[in-house]
Amino acid sequence: LFNLNSMAKPKTNDGILHIFSALRYSLQGLQAVWKNEQAFRLEVYFYGPLIPIAFFIGSTPTHIALLIVPVLLLYLVEFINSAIEATIDRISDDIHPLSRIAKDCGSAAVVIAQCIIAVLWIAALYEKFGHAIG
Repeated sequence: LFNLNSMAKPKTNDGILHIFSALRYSLQGLQAVWKNEQAFRLEVYFYGPLIPIAFFIGSTPTHIALLIVPVLLLYLVEFINSAIEATIDRISDDIHPLSRIAKDCGSAAVVIAQCIIAVLWIAALYEKFGHAIG
């Protein structure tokens, strides 16, 4: 699933070096998911434009945040799902019922995050434009 050659082994750092190391590892994780997970790329292409659109749909800063946060939540859940999948694949290539359950639950979490986006965006669009429809 992931290219192990590009992943450096973590070194122990203190203070500000630790922050930069953590940022580097996070960017490596982002790069790995972008490279290896087509679903994540599609979600960025499909849901990413909602972030700037939120500034036109939202009427208050809180409203805008409520439109942006679920998109970021979806990306967060997709990263966790990818981590679960990579861990399961690392443990064994054998098909096991518990491995299937773990992967299916991760996938279900992604679908729930997408439903959260749909509910909030449908409500926001109805609030903004619903009066024009009916």
